[in-house]
Amino acid sequence: MVGFALSNLGALLVTSGALAEARSVLERSLEMAKLHCDRRMDSASRIYLSIAHRLEGRSDEASRLVRGVVDQTEGAPPLQTYALAALAQALLAGGDMSGALEAALRARDLLVRLGNIDDGESMVRVTLAEVLLATGDADGARQAIRDARTRLLAQAENITRPAWRESFLERVPVHTRTMALAKEWIGPRERFTP
Repeated sequence: MVGFALSNLGALLVTSGALAEARSVLERSLEMAKLHCDRRMDSASRIYLSIAHRLEGRSDEASRLVRGVVDQTEGAPPLQTYALAALAQALLAGGDMSGALEAALRARDLLVRLGNIDDGESMVRVTLAEVLLATGDADGARQAIRDARTRLLAQAENITRPAWRESFLERVPVHTRTMALAKEWIGPRERFTP
């Protein structure tokens, strides 16, 4: 339980931008995962750690770290989907457009097959849009952004407290990025109707 708590804390620290502290916490989580032979905790912590490396400008280290996760999560499609999105982001940051596109499309295909995933779904969707933009596929990117926004707004509709709903849309960095891309590439937010 402590290892999972550390992994989740590391993820929150990455999201909040406390990257050095996140790396320290995630390294401790990885030690516990190794001690307990827990591949799920190991994989999740490595995904978060790769995101921290990418955000710190170390895209090579991020892609190296998360490639291992893609391989070790072959039998765990939700984690592999998230790992592929993290790999696509790392490759995009490192300038490997074809590798980023391949990873983003694989992540999208797995997500479509699964329907949804608990952790990383919004990242899968916005990463695909960003990779398509970077590779010059404006029409594909527009559709990916539209899909990402639609899914995000559908999730937000399930949050009954208005302040929490706004926080969900405006304070989670990947959601903020999704809405900013939608505003830029699609236009003003349309009222979502289920």
